[in-house]
This record gives sequence, structure tokens and C-alpha cells, in this order.
Amino acid sequence: MTSGEGITVFLFIAILGMLGRYPYVIDAALYPLGGGPIIGGKRRREERPPMPSDWMSPFVKAQMDRYESLEALTLTRNRAGIVILSHIQVSESERGNGIGNQIMRSLLELADAHGDTVALTPSNQFGRNVRRLKSWYRSFGFRPNTGRRRDCSTWEAMIRPPQS
Repeated sequence: MTSGEGITVFLFIAILGMLGRYPYVIDAALYPLGGGPIIGGKRRREERPPMPSDWMSPFVKAQMDRYESLEALTLTRNRAGIVILSHIQVSESERGNGIGNQIMRSLLELADAHGDTVALTPSNQFGRNVRRLKSWYRSFGFRPNTGRRRDCSTWEAMIRPPQS
């Protein structure tokens, strides 16, 4: 086959893929290295990895039942599968008694058991000192999500990969 025939075949396959036929063929033709398209066309929506079992809802319910002073605990999962701790709040009268430490230890044990990364962004929304919060999160193995070690699958400021 001459190079002219090869280009003709490539273009024919590319056109079939752009018309919606043979989407897997077009992926092989247009995205040989997994990057963006070499020539135009719609990129097929990438398959997401299956989500792990949902352990978060039962965990939150159990913690809310266990600690009356726990006012809020919010866990979500982003599209990349990272667990986001967006809100943990112990009543002001019970702060400093180790309830937050116990909840955080339990959360991280469960996340580690399921192989989940946990991410968060410390906030002064409830009158807390952000520097002190960052120090507290570092004591649990969280690190800043910046620089060369940045995990771009989340916007959160601190991240903790699963520990073994």
C-alpha cells in the first residue's frame, strides 16, 4: 500500500467515526496516544472507572448517631472518585474533647480500607483559624495539594492518598 492509499483509508475511517459509526475505531485512529484529536470530530465520552462501594452514607449516619455534639459531617465523591470532606462541625461547647480526632481517625481508617483518597479545603467559615486547621489536618497525613505533587483531579487545597 502506498502512502496515498494509507491516508485515504485513514480519512475514510475518520469520517465513519465522526458520523457516529464505529466509535472504537475512531478512537484508535484519532487518539492513538490517548491525547486530543489529531483531526476534528467529537471525542467519545470517556468511560469512568466503576465507583467503589458507597461506605460514606452509612459512616456519616453512624457518626451523627454516635456523637450528639456533631452538628455537621458532609462527605461527597468527585468525578475522579476522590472523597471530599467538605464539612465537619462539632458543637462549640464540645470542641477540644477529641471528638473531631475520633471522627477523623475513623473516616481515614475506612477510606484507607477502601483505597480512597480524601481531599479537603480548610476554611475559616465557622470562625476557626485556617493555619491551625491545616496543622491539625497535617497530623492526619494530609499534605498541601500544590506544586509538582498536585493532584489535578481535585480543586481541594489538601489531599491524603490512601495509607497502607
